[in-house]
Amino acid sequence: MARATREAPARRRVATPRRRRSGSVFLFGTLIVLALLWLVYWYGASEIASAVRDRVTAAAAARGYAVACANAAEGGFPLSIDVSCSRASFAGQSSRISAVIDGVSTTAPLYRPGRVEWIATGPLVIDAPAGGIGLTATWRKAEASVNGGINGFSAGTTLLEEVRIALPPDRRMLSYAGLALSSAYLVVAPAADEDYSISAAAKAVALESDDGRTLPEIDVEAELAALAVGNSLGLDPRRVLSDWLARGGSLRIDKLSLASGDVSATQSGTLTLSPDGKLSGNLKLVIAGIEKLPDLVEAFRPGSRQRVAEVAAALVAFSKPVETPNGQAREMALIFRDSVVSIGIIPIGVIPTLPF
Repeated sequence: MARATREAPARRRVATPRRRRSGSVFLFGTLIVLALLWLVYWYGASEIASAVRDRVTAAAAARGYAVACANAAEGGFPLSIDVSCSRASFAGQSSRISAVIDGVSTTAPLYRPGRVEWIATGPLVIDAPAGGIGLTATWRKAEASVNGGINGFSAGTTLLEEVRIALPPDRRMLSYAGLALSSAYLVVAPAADEDYSISAAAKAVALESDDGRTLPEIDVEAELAALAVGNSLGLDPRRVLSDWLARGGSLRIDKLSLASGDVSATQSGTLTLSPDGKLSGNLKLVIAGIEKLPDLVEAFRPGSRQRVAEVAAALVAFSKPVETPNGQAREMALIFRDSVVSIGIIPIGVIPTLPF
């Protein structure tokens, strides 16, 4: 009995390495299977990406546009599908519009299905003689991403830093040679109740004058919500937006502000956008530094000070004083009727029809 007891530990020592070897073989086999499955996954995703690229090119050609990608390269194995062009171009045969960008790279991380990221390298040159449009844009950073799923696109983000847009002498608008900004972003994402939130901002926006004058910088910020759009933008966002407009698309403006120095204007309220791109509704407008508004506009449009002073006086007459975190301001109601904007019974301007 004592001998049997002494032999038991020896039998246990012999059995342990066998179990360890079996576990190692199982783990090694599992890793091989997973690696093969990932290889098939990556290859399938690569084929889908190639098919999508071919479909986009064919669809553009069917509409009279030519899309080209010089020195195209694909890769990213094993974590992503990467496609890059050292020079991408777009040209319309009938509309005589063309665009050329120095480089574009696209990444679809396979560990985040449904996400696609872009990085663009400037410059970007756009030329449309028929529309009198022409520009060259450069930047330090230009990135964008979209998220989607089986229902199509759901959200998107764009980020820009240190952007400058130069206009050629024969295409300049209102005597401006170009525009520069330090940073800008745009975020579109689903919100509660099938709404879509839109957040955007542009910092230190500076127009460049033809005559070399230094113009004031402007900051722009927007917080909006497109109401009852749906839970996804689908595979055809334009059609989704057209359907939303046909249902009487409503846009809630939580904040829309422009600020330059001591002058700022902030709007909030709800507008309805008609299928033909016209706005109707009411907004609350709060203007700070209204007494300095004539000087600000004069800097952009010399000779306008007197006219703007008259408008500012009318704004004071149809407004009430309010206190804001930044001091005293004037509050008034803006009325939109088919894109005609009025303060009380006085029309002050027309908003251009929005293209949809």
